Amino acid sequence: MNISKFHSILFGVILLLFYFINIQEVFTPFNLEPLKGAIKIEAKPSITKESWLNGKYQEKEDKYNNQTFGFRNWFLRLYNQVHFSIFKIPNAKNVIIGKNNYLYEEGYLLAAYGHDYIGYDSINRILKQIKLVGDTLKKLNVDLLSIYAPGKGSFYKEFIPNRYVQEDYKLNHPVYKKITLDYGLNHIDFYEFFMQAKDTSRYSLFPKTGIHWSYYGEVIVADSIIKYIQKLRNIKTPELYWDTVKVSNEMQARDDDIEKAMNLMFNIGDLEMGYPNVRIINQDSYKPKVLVLGDSYWDYISRNFTRNIFQNERYWYYNWLENPHVPYWNDKVKVWNLNLQEIVENQEVIIMIATDANYSAFPFQFIDQLYNIYYDDSR
Repeated sequence: MNISKFHSILFGVILLLFYFINIQEVFTPFNLEPLKGAIKIEAKPSITKESWLNGKYQEKEDKYNNQTFGFRNWFLRLYNQVHFSIFKIPNAKNVIIGKNNYLYEEGYLLAAYGHDYIGYDSINRILKQIKLVGDTLKKLNVDLLSIYAPGKGSFYKEFIPNRYVQEDYKLNHPVYKKITLDYGLNHIDFYEFFMQAKDTSRYSLFPKTGIHWSYYGEVIVADSIIKYIQKLRNIKTPELYWDTVKVSNEMQARDDDIEKAMNLMFNIGDLEMGYPNVRIINQDSYKPKVLVLGDSYWDYISRNFTRNIFQNERYWYYNWLENPHVPYWNDKVKVWNLNLQEIVENQEVIIMIATDANYSAFPFQFIDQLYNIYYDDSR
């Protein structure tokens, strides 16, 4: 084959490729899997004389076309797969690839080796305020409950990249634990429980390619919290029940949420996971009024379980948004627009939960706000 003929064939192949891309863009004959994660598609711009002359239309049209051309999702997944497989680069925000392709977010790696340690005095100040506010709320028949959760970095330390490893370090959790016990605060220590159960749990408590505790882990956590509240308040509530557990290498719920956000072409090999067939029993039992302040680890517990067990559960995501699983942004309620004291005093239990990556921010200014309400002499 001479050079001229080769160039002609190559040119024809390229033209054919662009033809199929345009066909896909206009008619969409192939139903491609949508991209996962926080994907924002620009709206198709409308043209005006002003936008044409100042170049705004062309700029917006370029952005729109870059996001909507035919087979874009396929090309993007191919691009991400090459970066992941060859260069070990994850094209997803804050994602770190660990050893054996264990996936992390960076905050959990920093927490695992004490890069975020805030010191005894800071932790003591937080817990002293929790003690004072908790004593005040107890007189109003409201119980404060602190929940300490592990992060994936602490749970799977053995797969953390070496660049995050420190030989001499201090962690926030042991300090939180000691002072919590000293003050006699209501608490559940899932951090310690998960670490102790890591090698003995029948099913994995954390997945390989997700950032949150596994679905099985969420079931154990939700069940434990419900039983703790029953004892704390001396009440009988609806409960979780399961008698079968499906074992699968195909991830369900959010057990591969980081991998999905990476938008790869091929699946990363996963662990064998357990999926309890959970149902709620004793649904006519008493449902306590509960407010939860927490990070994303609470999200699926609320969606799948506690919203059906607690009475009108209020979930304040980072003390910022109420019920963040509401699908439409404009429907999300900003916490600072609510009457904090009225809502708090109308609860029976207030849960404050954080994973170790958020211990430095725990409990998200909530106790500071209540302390100022109940103990600020200038008010």
